[in-house]
Amino acid sequence: MKVRALAFAAIALAICVPASVASDVIQKVGDRCPTGTYSSGDYCKAFSSTSNKGTKIIANPGDGDCPVGWYRSGGYCKAYGKRAAEEDVIQKSGDDCPRGMYSSGDFCKSYN
Repeated sequence: MKVRALAFAAIALAICVPASVASDVIQKVGDRCPTGTYSSGDYCKAFSSTSNKGTKIIANPGDGDCPVGWYRSGGYCKAYGKRAAEEDVIQKSGDDCPRGMYSSGDFCKSYN
């Protein structure tokens, strides 16, 4: 029952939070946030100037390899350019990536 309630809450959150807001918030790795963001509780939020530039930052808590087209910055990976920033990237969990994505470093990237 708890799992079902959590699943519904996650779906509701995904529906209610605009993608632009969600992509401007990343989980904090350690006690510092990357350049271009500021600390807000357990998260880092992008400054509006960082968001306006289209800079995309993802957490890399396991000190793993960043995906192709991304560079390491502390406990984070940052996209090199606009094309890399437009790709969907998630941290890999296990050996396989979900359908529609491929393995790149310790992450899964979209084919688009």
